Amino acid sequence: MSKLAFVFGIPLFLVLFVGCAKEEKHPIPNVNVYFSIDLANDNTLQFDGNAIFYKGHGYLGFGVIVGYYNEEYSAYDATCPKHLDSPKAVQLTSGRIATCPYCNTTYQLDNYGLPIQANKTTNEYPLKKYRVSKYDRYITVYN
Repeated sequence: MSKLAFVFGIPLFLVLFVGCAKEEKHPIPNVNVYFSIDLANDNTLQFDGNAIFYKGHGYLGFGVIVGYYNEEYSAYDATCPKHLDSPKAVQLTSGRIATCPYCNTTYQLDNYGLPIQANKTTNEYPLKKYRVSKYDRYITVYN
């Protein structure tokens, strides 16, 4: 019986140990984000590849970028993970791209906010993502 417990106990321990590994923390701190968008007032977000910058939300109120990509809504904090306390947010350069004015890192909004062009001093964190839900004509961004 002890051999059977050993054979099954070791793999179970490894699964639990590996499965409970600490998740890497995003450099942008968690802040309370909750706001709604009425699509009847602005239909920009009803077309694929479009995004809108909403000031006054997110980390230090720098803003949140909300976009519509591949029939899904996404929302990202407009703070560059490398420049947390800079007075400028990333700039929305197209519906699918945002760029940091300090390090020129380009983030691909339709690909989870991942950096696609980073210089040597920029870390590889994506933009901080927020949750988005849609009900009828309203989109709610929250964390």
